[in-house]
Parts: sequence; structure tokens; C-alpha cells
Amino acid sequence: MPQTSISTWERSEFPPIEFVIEALKILKPNMKLWEFFIEDISELDSYMPHWLMPEHLKFIEEISTLPFEKQKALLSAFIDCVSAVK
Repeated sequence: MPQTSISTWERSEFPPIEFVIEALKILKPNMKLWEFFIEDISELDSYMPHWLMPEHLKFIEEISTLPFEKQKALLSAFIDCVSAVK
């Protein structure tokens, strides 16, 4: 990586998003991009609905590992199931 690129990033407020993505792939391959920008994970609590439980987050996390079309199909089937048992 050229020193000029690093110097430019050091002078800017934030590094280019492409650099962050590539750095995470190497340094923290399991870290999600949004996690990089959160200093304290507990600060997310203020943005979450009061009814959201850790199990809900696990469900969302698991679904997010699937290809987009499978995510859509699974969510649609889940909504149909929930509607049927109401």
C-alpha cells in the first residue's frame, strides 16, 4: 500500500469505506461493517424497540447469513406462520 494513500487517510476524518471493508476482511473477518462504527455495543440499546429480546437478534443474525432471496422466502414463510397462529 503506497505511503501516500496512508497519509491521505490519516489526514481525513474517516478512512474510505472500501479500506475499512478490506481491513476488516483481514483483521477481523467475523466483524460486521456496522460493528466497526460502534464504540460501545450497549449504545445500540437506545435504538432498539423495548420488546426486542436477544433471541430476536440471534434470529435476525442467522437469517442475514443466507442469500437475499432465501432471506425473503424465509421471512415470508415466517410471517405466514405467525399470522396463522394469531
